[in-house]
Amino acid sequence: FGLFFETALAATLSYAPGTEQGLQTYPVDWRQWVLPMPFSLYIFVYDEIRKYFLRKNFHDDGFVYRETYY
Repeated sequence: FGLFFETALAATLSYAPGTEQGLQTYPVDWRQWVLPMPFSLYIFVYDEIRKYFLRKNFHDDGFVYRETYY
């Protein structure tokens, strides 16, 4: 949820009318949006796989629990 909210917030602040003057910015080119998308997808998939393993093998002494559960 956080990755999608962050992207939506950035798009809103970049393209909403009036934000250019208020924040002194300019609209971002589409190529600058495309470059970070694979990284965002990678983080999302990694987190979902991590949650799957935590639900499947929820042991307090397991590697996934020790290293990735917060």
